Amino acid sequence: MKSSPQIATLDISDLAKFLINYDFQKTLDLMKHFQSLTNSTTDRSSKDSYKICSDLFSLGIHSLEIAFKALTTNDYDTLNRTVGNMSDYAEDCGSELSSVIKPIPQLLKGVSIVQNVSDIFLVILECFLRKEKTLC
Repeated sequence: MKSSPQIATLDISDLAKFLINYDFQKTLDLMKHFQSLTNSTTDRSSKDSYKICSDLFSLGIHSLEIAFKALTTNDYDTLNRTVGNMSDYAEDCGSELSSVIKPIPQLLKGVSIVQNVSDIFLVILECFLRKEKTLC
């Protein structure tokens, strides 16, 4: 995530929106990249791994769309579930990519960023957005 001066001026709610939007855009870009690799790769094992990641990130896009709606209604349980799902999808994809013959470092980094942003969001949710703090 590139440094952005406006982030420092955001309140916690706007920061949460920013993070979900960032995660969504990164997830969408990665899904498109995985789809392209699925169509262009000839190695069967790598093709299968890229297809799995494409499918996982497609699910992630759906989860993040639900998360954004949940954020607008302060539905923190749904937020926890959907953003947690995105983190899990990214983790599963990262594990899957470890089996690719020639892993692409920028893809691994992108997947890691999606997982990390999701995890950061979950901490913000639990420690700052929820009224009843169970984990902080």
